Amino acid sequence: MDPITASSINNIYNLIALVVIVAAYLTIFFIQKKSNKTQNQTIISKFNESNERIVRKLDELRIERNTIDLQSSMDIIQITFTKSMLKIMEGIRIILEENNIYNEERKEIIYGKVKSVVNTQYDDDIIVLSRIYHKNIKLSHYIVDLDRFEMITTIFGKINKIKESGLQGDVMDYIRSKYIHSIQSAQLRLSK
Repeated sequence: MDPITASSINNIYNLIALVVIVAAYLTIFFIQKKSNKTQNQTIISKFNESNERIVRKLDELRIERNTIDLQSSMDIIQITFTKSMLKIMEGIRIILEENNIYNEERKEIIYGKVKSVVNTQYDDDIIVLSRIYHKNIKLSHYIVDLDRFEMITTIFGKINKIKESGLQGDVMDYIRSKYIHSIQSAQLRLSK
């Protein structure tokens, strides 16, 4: 207790009045503290409920945001595969023009370049198509007829069979037919 306050208490009545005032102050303090705690818990509870509703809504929107109809899904698959087909054909054309495909020492380098071109486009297709949904199924799920390892091996084998320059048509025809078949197959699976 403060010495100045204690010195001003000169009789029992003043002491009783001081004790009553302190008791009332402490009672009000504890009641307010309990009320504040209850209010804080209520605010926290409401905040958590609000956060949960927001998270649920964001999940719903995330799922619905990239969901598209059947025709749009078919168009996206066709555009994505056609772009990849053209890029692979261009990459193979560059490989054929810039490398001596008849030199046995260059075969390993040519194989690596073919592998790089095909893998890059295949991975790009997966990335793009895995972000878009049709009936809550990723469009990348429909890429089943396009085996990148088979494609790499077949393209490299066809390059090895080229005997004269200017006979790259067989390689390009293979790439074109492989992608056309894959587009049709993916669209057929989508429509089921």
